[in-house]
Amino acid sequence: HEELQAMVDHVNDVWDRRPEITPSYERGVQLKALTLYKGLPATNCRECGEPSCLAFAAKLLSGETSVLACR
Repeated sequence: HEELQAMVDHVNDVWDRRPEITPSYERGVQLKALTLYKGLPATNCRECGEPSCLAFAAKLLSGETSVLACR
């Protein structure tokens, strides 16, 4: 409960200070297919319709498929 209350307090503090906050529109770190691949099962089962998990990761990054396609 303490951690949850700390998060609620933080969110409320940010909300209260919103007029003072300038959003940053800089792009963050760009994911790479190999980085994403490391989080996949790497079984190359082809159940997603791709020949390999790395190919699936590349299509996932380009928006051509959904992570839900990986079983």
